[in-house]
Amino acid sequence: MKSVLFLILNILCLKAISGEGIILKYNTFLYNRADQSSKKVKLLRKGQKIFLHDKYFHHKRNDLSNLEFLETVDQNGNNVFIKRNDIKLIYNDSREEEIANNESLIDNSDYRSPEPLSPRFPFYLQENYRGMFNLGYYSNGNITKYNYLQNTIKENIGLGGTVEFSVFKRANWDTENRFFIGGTFSFTSIPSRYQLSSNFLSTELNTTFQFGPSVSYDFFRKNHHYFTVIGTLALNYHKYFVNIENLAGAFEERKFSSFTISPTISFLWQKMVTTSEFNFFTGIKTQLTPSHNLTPSNPPVSFNLWNSSNDNVQVKTSLAWSIVIGISNHF
Repeated sequence: MKSVLFLILNILCLKAISGEGIILKYNTFLYNRADQSSKKVKLLRKGQKIFLHDKYFHHKRNDLSNLEFLETVDQNGNNVFIKRNDIKLIYNDSREEEIANNESLIDNSDYRSPEPLSPRFPFYLQENYRGMFNLGYYSNGNITKYNYLQNTIKENIGLGGTVEFSVFKRANWDTENRFFIGGTFSFTSIPSRYQLSSNFLSTELNTTFQFGPSVSYDFFRKNHHYFTVIGTLALNYHKYFVNIENLAGAFEERKFSSFTISPTISFLWQKMVTTSEFNFFTGIKTQLTPSHNLTPSNPPVSFNLWNSSNDNVQVKTSLAWSIVIGISNHF
């Protein structure tokens, strides 16, 4: 009973020799010294009122800009301190209109999401489908060309490009929204030009249509960044266009084709854009292409332009890679 009376008397005395302030920051602390690195005594929330020493209220205007901390007391009667910018003094007179309002300051302690909430909140909803589209620079593991009768004097391999589209569905047993199963379609094109002996010129276009089942796994996620690995077992349809011409004006274009099966693996970094329905990603794709021969789709007309004894395009086993950039969407 005595302790209760003592506490009541302390409160009455404190009110008589102090004023009130209201907390402006969502989270702030009372410190045992006027130093932010000192021990934190108590956590205070925005809107709470505390008593401050009466000396801060004996002036016509708020001239406390030279102070970093204001003094108060804790529940045990010990002197503690609070950061000046985290609290607003309540004067209850005309001085309220003269004082700059600290509430306009950015509150770094407020971790709450602004409203209205993003349609994608929370950020790791159970999303059943994922679509991905990318463009890339394609580099073949070795140079492939037709078996010309003439010697190659000069060659110019153009910039290879690839376009890829993938659709995935989340695995039913996956509870973390990381593992997806689907399919991938891509198209790759590499142009090249050759100057041959005996005044012959040749242009080639190496194209590949690729389709196959794919699996995708997000093996690392943190905040709005995550890393994904995608594996595909692809059926490839290779279509090769060869055009040979000479200075006399004779020219002919022929097509060569073949089918192969090859594995591909992609390592991607994805950036989640919370203000959009799309994510940005970039990464590297590698593909192992087995050796194969592309056979002609039609026989030659001008036999002097073509190698009749070895009339095909021979491709050696190679490891190709691509640098890709694209967007993805979860739905």
